[in-house]
Amino acid sequence: MQVGVRAGWRSASSLSQRLLRFPRDHVASGNDYAMNWSLARQGLAPTAVAGVYRNVAASVLASASGSETVSSGATEADLVVQSWPAPRLRRLQHDLVERYLALSNGAVPTAWHPLYVVDAAVGSHLPDCVPVRVVCDQARVALGFTHVLERLPARVLRLEHFEPEVTVYVASQYTGWPSNEKPVAVMTPDGTRLYVSACGDTYRLRQAVATAAATELLAARAALSPDEHTMLLNGSVMPNGAMVLGARGNQCLWSAAGVSRAWRETRFVNSSDAESPSPPSGITAQAWSTRVRWSFTGDDGAASAGGVEYLVPEARATLPNVVPGAPCLYLAVPDEVVSTAESASPKSAKKGSGKKSAKNAAAAARAFTVTDSEQVAGYAMLAGAFPLLPSMCLMAAKQLADRCRVAQLPATLVVGENAQATACQMAAGNARAKPDAAVPEEIQAQCRRRLLDISADWAPYAPPPSHS
Repeated sequence: MQVGVRAGWRSASSLSQRLLRFPRDHVASGNDYAMNWSLARQGLAPTAVAGVYRNVAASVLASASGSETVSSGATEADLVVQSWPAPRLRRLQHDLVERYLALSNGAVPTAWHPLYVVDAAVGSHLPDCVPVRVVCDQARVALGFTHVLERLPARVLRLEHFEPEVTVYVASQYTGWPSNEKPVAVMTPDGTRLYVSACGDTYRLRQAVATAAATELLAARAALSPDEHTMLLNGSVMPNGAMVLGARGNQCLWSAAGVSRAWRETRFVNSSDAESPSPPSGITAQAWSTRVRWSFTGDDGAASAGGVEYLVPEARATLPNVVPGAPCLYLAVPDEVVSTAESASPKSAKKGSGKKSAKNAAAAARAFTVTDSEQVAGYAMLAGAFPLLPSMCLMAAKQLADRCRVAQLPATLVVGENAQATACQMAAGNARAKPDAAVPEEIQAQCRRRLLDISADWAPYAPPPSHS
């Protein structure tokens, strides 16, 4: 017996680890010490919650979301991402994360809410993707992100290795900041953290995450050479590798490896079709049982305008994870941004009426070739290609211009009515504008005015002034 040690006493290291742990570590019941420590390192210590559940199966989330209520803020037309100064941001971190998410907003134990964690990525090509962690208070929101975020290999998802580049905190039922009238989306200046309250609209949330991911890519990789940039852009990728910038409601990535989709391939169905117990063609019965409410306003170009739409994952992907090489680039500038010469002409407005004018409107989109890389970036801005705060779009335009210059990549500019649909049709068929189809001076002048109305700093990316 050692001197000074009482007989029968055992050191703590000799006791069983399970005797020292209370409550017991049990992942299925939402008590995972490794997960809790991982959240604590990011400023969220889950103390008063009904469990923390990570990457739960879609079927389980669909079952849990059946009894959840929808926040009134989810029907807002816009969820505008903002960047706040540090003092106000710290207060938001305290109220939304440290108090509401971690402590169930001070509720009694019987009213504690669970936390759902979705660890995945924006981007289908692993070397170029942006690892994302979503922490939310509703199973329905977690189900939506489970469907749209790209999955990562199990070796990457191990908690001791997984380091998200963007962390998203979604308090869809929290209405205490700054008021209970409108949803709030605030990110840090570098895009690494995004805070969202009073919004459960999955479409709005995905757009906000795209802004944060694009900001993080821009801030973290700005010092790289042009051929090493990875850009997250508003647009769609075609199976042939063509990229349409300005295609509403979707995003894609362009890197040195090629172009890749930003999100998993999904399908939209309207509320009436979602009532059917049998799935549509190409959708498995298991996936159909996990369909989730997607958009409350219908402005994302999905099945029905102005109604509730649902999202369901496709049975199999139609696009490869990455299409190597430089893409065929298309820029879709809609008519509300800049009018075509025909639609702006007063003579054509007087002549056409009824069926004839409708026919002319359907055929109003025109295609031109743009070879100057700075002008490509300027037209991309008018197409809405940058999912960024306005103060960062100039930096993104410089990156796009540098990338086009290095790749010696011309672009096909599609302007006018149905520009987006026309550009997608041309891209799918590899149709290009004639090489000598220059942009008319009238359209150049309109585009120049639009860019300079944004800021005089856009002058290098605007079409040259007319000499007539």
